[in-house]
Amino acid sequence: MALTAVQLLSDQAFLFGDFPLETVTIPLDGTSYDCLVPRAEKRNDWEFGGLKQAPRATILIQRSTIATLPDQGDMVGFRLESWRVLSVRHDFAEAPVMIELESAHSALMPSDAPTLKTGAGDELLTGAGEPLMQG
Repeated sequence: MALTAVQLLSDQAFLFGDFPLETVTIPLDGTSYDCLVPRAEKRNDWEFGGLKQAPRATILIQRSTIATLPDQGDMVGFRLESWRVLSVRHDFAEAPVMIELESAHSALMPSDAPTLKTGAGDELLTGAGEPLMQG
């Protein structure tokens, strides 16, 4: 018989006992909690001014171990860095708390592509004002 998602999440002894754990500190100078990391990725998002490299992670904390939940925008310590809390979910009383994090050290990288501007007539200009192509 297969377990439903709710049954699996409610069996925190299984989740937090059989998978490798990491540590998160909430807030930065506060209490440390064991957590699972089901997702960690480095995203590249286009923002005004360039490419934003934004490492993100989802962590799960056993509900019975955490007294005070962080708020959106709070800073936490994770993987020896500061991370910003994007969201906190605690849908079921027996399910772990799910926290979405983004690295506070996300970098905004200038784009290497030339900036195109409309020139006089039908030509396109690079950011330096030189014709890119003639129309």
